Amino acid sequence: MAVAYAYLANPQAHIIAFAENDSGHPDIIVLTSNVFIWSLPVEIKIKGTNSTKFKAFRTCEDGFELFKEIGLFEVKNGSIIYDSPRETTTTFISVD
Repeated sequence: MAVAYAYLANPQAHIIAFAENDSGHPDIIVLTSNVFIWSLPVEIKIKGTNSTKFKAFRTCEDGFELFKEIGLFEVKNGSIIYDSPRETTTTFISVD
């Protein structure tokens, strides 16, 4: 695995990514949202991977969701669009 370049143009959210890098492990993106309103739609640009689908898991600060599977997200036009609820951490794991 290797840390991958990740950038998000919003000071209310943070992103980090890990590349498979011939390790046999999936590509992973972790998005943390610190917004104070209900949600924050973000565009996650995907580059340098052949993965087109990511399974997502979410954890809420209030403990309501703890690594809860929230669905499969497809990369469309090089991006994933995700409406990130406030005070959550969402992990996207490549599945193909």
